[in-house]
Amino acid sequence: MKSQDIVFLNELQEELKTQTNDGNAAPVFWVIRQYEDQITDSDFGEKTLYAHSDGDCSEFKTLEDLRLFLDEELDSIEHCETLDEAFDIILADYNDNGYFYRYEAISVGVIQPDTLFITKKEAQQHIENNRRHYNSTVHTYAMTAWRSRVVERLWDILRTADFSMLKEGNNEREESKYFEYTQEEYYALIKAESKKKANYIYWRDVVGHGDETARAGLMTEYNPAQLTKQEALEKFLLADEEAKPSELYESVANCVILVDSCLI
Repeated sequence: MKSQDIVFLNELQEELKTQTNDGNAAPVFWVIRQYEDQITDSDFGEKTLYAHSDGDCSEFKTLEDLRLFLDEELDSIEHCETLDEAFDIILADYNDNGYFYRYEAISVGVIQPDTLFITKKEAQQHIENNRRHYNSTVHTYAMTAWRSRVVERLWDILRTADFSMLKEGNNEREESKYFEYTQEEYYALIKAESKKKANYIYWRDVVGHGDETARAGLMTEYNPAQLTKQEALEKFLLADEEAKPSELYESVANCVILVDSCLI
C-alpha cells in the first residue's frame, strides 16, 4: 500500500474516533438536508405561499413583490395593506388564465439526493463549496446505518485497525525482493521490484558485461551516501547462505552486486 494511502487512513481513523455523532448511534454517516416548502391541507398549513406560474414560476414574499411583478399598479389593490388581501382580489377578478396560486404549506426537512459522507467535516466542506445549489437552511444531518452489518464492520475496521502495520509490512516485502543468479564464473545479487525486472537487470548489467567484468567485481546503482561499494561487497562476502539479503542491504535500492565466484 502506498505511503500516502496509509497517511490518509490514519487521519481518517483519528477523525472517526474524535468527531461528534450528533446524538446518533453507530455506525454514523452524514447527508445534506435542507428545509423546503411542501403544500398541504389548509387545516395543517404553517405558512401561505403566493405564486404565479405560466411555465416560469414567481413566488411573492411581500406585497411589494407582487406590485413589481404586475409592472403597472392595479387600482383595485392600490389600497391593500397585506399580500393576502391583494391576492383575494387577484384570484377573484384577475385570474381567468389560472396562473395565480395561493397554497397552504408546511416546512419539511428534505435529504438531498446523491449525498453521503463518512465524516461530518467533509459534509460541512461540501456545503461550503456548493452553497449555490442549496437554500439558506442547508445543514449536515447525521444518520445511522441501522442493521447494516457490512457498514458496521467496515466502520469498526476503520476505527480500530493498525494501519501503520501495513506500511511496515509493505517496506519489509519491498526490501526482501532480492533475486540471486549464479553462473560458473560469477555470482550476482540483484534487488528489483519483480522477477521480470531482475531478469532484465541481470542480462543488461551482469551477462552483458562478460567475464572480464565478473572477475573484477561490479556493483551498479548503489547510493554512496548510504553504503559504499566496499562496504556492500564486505557484507555480501560475509553473508552465510541462510541470511536474508534484506537484512544486509536495507539501505541499498535497486542494486546489482557481481563478484568473482571463486571469492564466495
